Amino acid sequence: MEQKPKILFWINGYFLHFSLAYYLQSILNAEFFGIIDINSKPKEFFQSQKLVNFEKKWYFHDYINKNYSQNPDLDYLSNFEKKYDINLAKLAINERFFYKFNRFYKFKNQEILCILEQEIKLFESILDEIQPDVFLIYDPVFHHQKLLLDMCRSKGIKVLSICSVGFKNK
Repeated sequence: MEQKPKILFWINGYFLHFSLAYYLQSILNAEFFGIIDINSKPKEFFQSQKLVNFEKKWYFHDYINKNYSQNPDLDYLSNFEKKYDINLAKLAINERFFYKFNRFYKFKNQEILCILEQEIKLFESILDEIQPDVFLIYDPVFHHQKLLLDMCRSKGIKVLSICSVGFKNK
């Protein structure tokens, strides 16, 4: 018996990938999984919706603990960088919420590393658990989206990324 393909979607408030999942389930015999990156108000919709039959969903923000009193595991982060060939400092320095454009909070280095460690552990657990064949996301605008995209590429998971083009009237 042929195994169903496993498709992982990054879903946010834009609903594009949710709509794609809805359409694709009508034409593909596949297993659908979703990482949902939304705030608490639309979360109620995703918890009760019956439109897309996700095998499993993860609410991204539920896995990021805002208590940064712990020390990050620097050995774990260093080993991660080597394993996946991903430069975490480059991701962090380019995240607008960590640096220049956040007028409301100045993150300390320890806090940034704690956040990265939590995100990595979440993404590794998801990828190890479901072993997706395809990851659908839009062109990443946040470090955590780029992190997961790069992890998928490193593991040989096909990435389908949608980006908008800047053509006039299109």
